[in-house]
Amino acid sequence: MTQEEYIKFHEAICEKARNLSLKKNQDYAAPNTRKNDPYAVFANFMQCERLNICSVNAGFLVRLSDKISRLANVTRDGHKRMVDDERVEDTILDIINYSILQLAYNQVFRNQEEPQRNEMRL
Repeated sequence: MTQEEYIKFHEAICEKARNLSLKKNQDYAAPNTRKNDPYAVFANFMQCERLNICSVNAGFLVRLSDKISRLANVTRDGHKRMVDDERVEDTILDIINYSILQLAYNQVFRNQEEPQRNEMRL
């Protein structure tokens, strides 16, 4: 793969990841119905903190580790996948999107105190 081919590939994958993220975020966080909530895109990740399961950042890491474990298993030689409707590419796109969401979350809350986050709506 040439550098030019790689750049085109990278752009296409980023576009796929973005489109998938928008669709999944609508299903999980319903930001269109919560237009006045500036944190709606993080709603499902914040739920784990609200339920006193773990911190939001730990929730991101749990989801990422689930995807990484799946990727490690389904790409292992001789592994027969039992779930046919999720491709390896889908798992990789989820890893990309969880990483970007965590980066966005950390940027938004970099200078805020914990009690402010706990007051946000789900």
